[in-house]
Amino acid sequence: MFRRTLIGTAITLALAASAFARGDGQTATVTATVTKIDAANRVLTLKGPEGNVIDVEVSTAVKRFPEIKVGDKIVVTYGEAVVINISKADPSLPLSTSVERSLAPQNTERPSGVAKRTIKAVVGVDSIDMAKREVTVHTADGSTATFHIKDPKKAEGVKAGDKIMLLYEEAVAVEVKNP
Repeated sequence: MFRRTLIGTAITLALAASAFARGDGQTATVTATVTKIDAANRVLTLKGPEGNVIDVEVSTAVKRFPEIKVGDKIVVTYGEAVVINISKADPSLPLSTSVERSLAPQNTERPSGVAKRTIKAVVGVDSIDMAKREVTVHTADGSTATFHIKDPKKAEGVKAGDKIMLLYEEAVAVEVKNP
């Protein structure tokens, strides 16, 4: 087992589970069961629908953590990363990434909330498919990712080999359900 932050876990669970529901191509939903709680360290052990088990560090920003119980179902909805803006970057700029995070608790009977990340990155373009509205990029560490382009007009003129400034968002909604 390994530890992840809440947003990282949502991504891991959504991607690792082969049986999650897809809506409009922009979200993935998975339900995991709380099997163990380490209250002192704010760690939940979750079991996904395919039997995958993962430890999740829960941020202190989640105020209702003590209300979560073994057997509770955690419903995680992950909004796939959607590119908001693309602009050509100065070719001399190094590949880099900055992240802004926010957590908004929801006023519901059971603990729930929405975590959002806004990422600004200078990346290299590996490929761009305007028909599918997708761009595949690489970062300084060599990792690659493919993103959905919300407004294809913003990517006009971008081609493989370019350096671009990419602004994208990801969101995760988490809700605790009774067992």
